[in-house]
Amino acid sequence: MQTALLQELGLPLNEAKIYEALLTYGGSGVSTISLRSGVHRRNTYDALHRLIEKGLVYEVFTQGETVYEAVEPGK
Repeated sequence: MQTALLQELGLPLNEAKIYEALLTYGGSGVSTISLRSGVHRRNTYDALHRLIEKGLVYEVFTQGETVYEAVEPGK
């Protein structure tokens, strides 16, 4: 899935980059998501919370850190 397609579907650029990174690499912590998507860490937190509100991402609480997973696009 490409960032441009996600933007056409209505996601802002940062959210599209983060969602695509989660789909490509799987669940990760915020630091890893930030590096893989190229979005600044502070903006990554904000975008992740908006994606959670939209139902595209969910949190998995582990002992060390919170891991964020993408919901499959088909759902």
